Order: sequence, then structure tokens, then C-alpha cells
Amino acid sequence: MGIRMKSHCIEVLSPVSFLERTARVYGSKVAIKCDTRSITYTEMLDHSRRMADLLNSLGVSRGDNVCLLSLNSEYVLEAHFAVPASGGVLVCLNPWLTTEELLHQIQFSNARVLLVATDLYRQFPQLFARIKDCCQVILLGGESLPLDRGVVHFDQVKSGCNGKIPLDNNLESEHDRIAINFTSGTTGTPKGVMYSHRAAYLHALGQVMMFGLRSESRHLWTVPMFHVNGWGHMWAAVAIGATQYVDSSVNRADWEAVVDVMINHHISHLAGAPRLLSNLEVADTDGLALCGTILMTGGAAPTPDLGRRLALKGARLIHQYGLSETCGPFVVCEEQATWGGLDQEVRLQRQLRQGVPSIHAGTGVRVVDADGYDVAWDGRSLGEVIMRGNTLASGYYRNINATQKSFRDGWFHSGDMAVIHSDGYLEIKDRIKDMIFVNTDYGWENISTIEIEQVASGVTAVQDLAVVGIVDDEEGDTMIFAFYESKPGLTVSEDEIKSRCRKHLPGYMVPHRCVEIGIPKTATGKVKKHELEIVARSMLDEPEYAKVH
Repeated sequence: MGIRMKSHCIEVLSPVSFLERTARVYGSKVAIKCDTRSITYTEMLDHSRRMADLLNSLGVSRGDNVCLLSLNSEYVLEAHFAVPASGGVLVCLNPWLTTEELLHQIQFSNARVLLVATDLYRQFPQLFARIKDCCQVILLGGESLPLDRGVVHFDQVKSGCNGKIPLDNNLESEHDRIAINFTSGTTGTPKGVMYSHRAAYLHALGQVMMFGLRSESRHLWTVPMFHVNGWGHMWAAVAIGATQYVDSSVNRADWEAVVDVMINHHISHLAGAPRLLSNLEVADTDGLALCGTILMTGGAAPTPDLGRRLALKGARLIHQYGLSETCGPFVVCEEQATWGGLDQEVRLQRQLRQGVPSIHAGTGVRVVDADGYDVAWDGRSLGEVIMRGNTLASGYYRNINATQKSFRDGWFHSGDMAVIHSDGYLEIKDRIKDMIFVNTDYGWENISTIEIEQVASGVTAVQDLAVVGIVDDEEGDTMIFAFYESKPGLTVSEDEIKSRCRKHLPGYMVPHRCVEIGIPKTATGKVKKHELEIVARSMLDEPEYAKVH
């Protein structure tokens, strides 16, 4: 039957159609390479069709939410096609959340079915005891278990499911929801960001081009698949017929083993937060894994030091910027041929800017002042990044107030502060909520924590660093705290960090305190600054606290 036709023979845009086409073109090719087995595109299509049929048999229909709880696995990749094909909406959950947090998201989403990795089913017994009466559970992978009421094991029932119904058979509208992703929740309660089939389809094609994927590409999964649907890379890789590698060494954070995987399988592409790329660079002592590899990074901005280290090992770094509300990457730092003749440090500075709108974003990126007017392209005038386009979220699930606050006047208001340079390249300076106001001899100054972080991170032995500002209630002044982690086997003193900051920054931007601490982060590498603010606030009462540089 195929996709239901609209007028003029236009088909519904949905990434589920990618797998139908690619299995037809590259059926015998390996689609997914795991620790212990390989799955061809023909097999991946068959598994996905059968999973969709199972979901329909359990009552899933158009618009029903289906939660997914798993670390990176082949089942997660297949579910990204099966759930939308069933008419369901895929709600990926963060497996590192607590039982209470997971319970809240499952109940908030009114999930009809929960797909869960077998090992996580055992890990959260209290969670599944509390949801057994409200949704059906499907176990994915692992060994067979004695099944409780309301629980089925996909591999045990798969052979009895129908593998003949095309994935795109039941799609009705490209504007239907395909997924809900909860924001990383660095502060407050996470919001459920809703995407359409159309947005996911167009974003995936944009990623094929911006990531440089080809049918012969070998993509290693180092981004958590639950985060913004793995930046859309599972749909992008299938669209172009690439091979995706899922290795347990990544879930274990065994970076030496990951480097071996990269070398042995000639990995051409991977993506991740700067912290992950830094770990790989350290583990790749000979540079054999990274040389020639295309690395995509986003979330936190990479430091100049990391950029230098990766360049020395022959890696190509693609810096993209986006949010959950933009389906992930929306802006890319496209390198210009003219940069080749620049001084190395100048070239590096340009490469680490966020860049220009991606091809699927068109011209839908502006930086505006408080009155909504575009800021000057001078690299100094600060404003808020606002965006619009075909890959924007359709709003927040069951949260009209938040939707109306962020999506207004035809634009999504990101909350990120940035400048635009004379060449049109965007450079993020901070989140609005993370900007610091300090009292100087010239009055109050609005300063960027990112700028301080980039300078302070230039101390050789610094592994990671984050800056927060806290207002001293007694003095009324803003105290700047730099929290840092040292590289393994090395030590960093507070004076080293302050000395570098004094050399490269105005005096009012030099941290008052530099404290070594384990920096708390979300699963995608974003610093939980609200937790650091609590630590900094508690330190203000310490007798030895110094308010001078």
C-alpha cells in the first residue's frame, strides 16, 4: 500500500522511509555492528517491522507515547524506526536518572508501552513494580527472564510478529509527533520537547551533509542515543546507508578499548561532548585512531587547547550548535578555504566559533537585543539567539506556558547570548542565566563565564573547568568562582589559574576563588552550574574566604 497519498502524489516526510529504501538498495550490507553480532539492512528492516507489529498488537496507535529505557544498543536503533512506524511517539529516557525521576517522566508522558533493556529492568525493580498496572513492558536483549504479568521479551515473541508490513504503511501526517525528548535538566524540572516526522526527516538529511556521511562511512556511537535522538545520527546514517558501530566499551567509558575499536574497524565518524573527545585524545597515544577521523562536537564549547591537540593528531573537528528545541545541531562552523592562510591561533579561534546556520536551518538564526532588533555584526554587540525553521520543535508536551514563553512572535527564543562577527559567524558567549554582573570602577559590567572558562582552561594541567558567579549578600558584590578538575597525574594550583586570567583578562574577570572539585555534568556533558552555585554559596561563609585577587 505504501504511504498514504496526499494531493499531487506528495508523500509524508518521515525518517522511517529511510530504512525501507536503504534495505532495498543495500540489503546485504552490514547496518549495525555490535560486540557479538552484525545486522544487515535487510535484518534491521525485518526486526523493526516486527517490533512495530508487536507494539500495534499491544494497543499502540497514532499519537500514543512509547517510552524507551536503554543504554546505546542495536535495539535502540531499531526502535527509532519501529515506534514511529506503529504510529507511536518515541520518548527516550535517560538511564542514569533515579527511580523517582524515571517514574515522573513515564507517568507524565502517559506511556502506553515501555521498551527497556533487560539489564535495566533488573536494575530498577521498584520502578517496574510501580508501573506494572499502567503500561505494558517489552524487554530488549539480554538473557531470558521469568516474566512478570504485563511483561514480554521481544526476542521471544519476535518470530510470531508480522515482518511484512512496510514501516511507512500507516503514516498519516508528517506533522504528527515522532518523538518527545526531555531537556537535560541542568536546572529545574525537564521539559518534554516535541518533534514532528517532518522535522526529524529534514534534520537527518541536514546531518548527512554537515557530518559528511557517505554509504562507506563507519560511524561509532559515542553520543548517548537517548539525547535528542542521538543528534539524529541514527536516522542520518540509515538514510545514506552507512554502517553504525555500537560497542560496550563506550558504555563502560573504557577509552583505551574505544581507541582499539576505532583502529580495528577504521572508524570514520563519531560525535560527542568535548569531554569525551578529550578522553579519546589522551587515550590515543599514537594518534592512530583519530588521524583522518571526522569528529562532531557540541553542547559545551571545546577549548582552544582541545582544538590544538585534536589537530595535531590529524582529526577533523566539526563544531555544531543547537538545542533540544532545534532537534539538536542547527548551526555549524563551516570552514572557509581562506582560513588556510591564517595564523594557526587565529584559524583555531574561528574554528571554535559556533558558526552559521546549517543547510537545513536556512537563514533562520538571528541575534537580537532586548527590543528585538538585530545586533551589529561587530563581534562585540551582545544579544539573544533566536531561531526558526522546519526542524524546530512544535512545543513542550503538556506545558502551554513554557511553550508560549519560548516560542513567540514566530521565533524560538533560546536563552543563549551571542555576538555575530563581521563574517556572519555566530559565537556563543553564555546562557542568559549564567551571565555575571560585576561592579567595576566604570560601573556594572555584564561578563561571560564562557570567556573566563576558555582562558582559565589554557592552564596545561586543567582537565575541565566551570565558572559561576555568586552575589555576596553582605557586600553586594559578585564573587567569581572557578571550579576545575586536573588531568590525571597532574596538579594545578589556584595561583596558576589566577595568574593566567590576570594575563589575558581584565581584573574584574579574574576569579576570586579557584577550587578543585569533581564537576557535576549531565549525560551529554553540560555542566550542572546550579549545583556549583550551591557549593560556591556555602563557601562564602568560610572564614578563610578571600575577597581580593
